[in-house]
Amino acid sequence: MIDVQSYMVAWLIYIVAGLVFMLAASRILRGIKPIELKGIVFGWIAVIIFVPYRGHEPAQFIAPAILVAAFDFLDGLDKGLDNALTLVLERMQISILAFILVTIAGVAALIIRMSRRKLQVPDSTEHSSAE
Repeated sequence: MIDVQSYMVAWLIYIVAGLVFMLAASRILRGIKPIELKGIVFGWIAVIIFVPYRGHEPAQFIAPAILVAAFDFLDGLDKGLDNALTLVLERMQISILAFILVTIAGVAALIIRMSRRKLQVPDSTEHSSAE
């Protein structure tokens, strides 16, 4: 059985590694335009890394949902693909919701920015050259 101190150290290592990966991802995603698309992809990466899943075992430890889903998928394959996919969907419900929310927020931000750009008044130089 894992003791609480080892559990906390493992989570601390996981969080630090996740933050380092997020820093590397921000550098990789630097060239993506528009910025809202970059935000959506960055949010998806954060969801994959940091959304937890609380187990139903007697000891209710939390673990990254993506890892729990992956192990349950592999464990459920011997009972059939349908069973394995059902297990993955059960484990990833919060992650799927977070993916949807990140996507909606990014698309909404993009629409707002595009509508503001459309409503902007043209420069005075463009207006005076037309006269």
